[in-house]
Amino acid sequence: MSVAVERLIVIAAMLLFWQYLPLTGWADPFFISSPTQVAALIWQWIADGELLGHILTTASEAFAGLLIGSVLGAGIGLACGLSAATQKALLPLMTMGNSLPRLAFAPLLIAWFGFGPSSKIALSASVVFFFIFFGVYSGIRSGNQLLTANARVMGGRGLALLWHVHLPQAFLWIVASLRLAVGYAFAAAVIGEYLGADRGLGYLIVYGKEMLDMTQVFAGMAVVIAIVGVLDVGLRRVAQMGSRWRGLEGRL
Repeated sequence: MSVAVERLIVIAAMLLFWQYLPLTGWADPFFISSPTQVAALIWQWIADGELLGHILTTASEAFAGLLIGSVLGAGIGLACGLSAATQKALLPLMTMGNSLPRLAFAPLLIAWFGFGPSSKIALSASVVFFFIFFGVYSGIRSGNQLLTANARVMGGRGLALLWHVHLPQAFLWIVASLRLAVGYAFAAAVIGEYLGADRGLGYLIVYGKEMLDMTQVFAGMAVVIAIVGVLDVGLRRVAQMGSRWRGLEGRL
């Protein structure tokens, strides 16, 4: 049995359990809704054209934060991974910064950037930054030092050394950190919308909570999970395709 079939069976079993859980008397349907009600509401959102606008709002905030956090995290991660002096100066600060509960700073970011998209982008970027930083830094530092030394002896320098030696060795680390960062970028954007927004998936979820409509809460969460799941599958495919590039480029 393939892994995909096994996963579908597990998901189907979970949905069936959720659907029939209220019949056992273990849970109140008011608080847990049901998969059929959630699916019907999502379909209604799609038919009304309402869902697309909310998805685009949250996705634009999450991807902007992902882009900014990835660029900054990758740049500083490369600097620390390639330079011992930079590593000694910045790595303790990065470690301390990573220990801070960044999602708890959402109210502060809203105070600084307002209730518009900027605060959600800043929150997403601050979360993504550390995933990418440690992914790039760890990937560079865990590379084959003998291969790097041989490449230098053969004249490898600068961008050529980075492209042909360092990045192929760090590739899987980078993709793994991106897979984590994508989910957390969306989570940060949604949490930012919890605290103040008039559009977005986070707005749908918090509005459902305020109206005591658990079906809307679960529907909004289901849409977020579906989007992140699709993106994760795409990144996994990129990792599989990149593994061949990594192996070829590693043979210098």
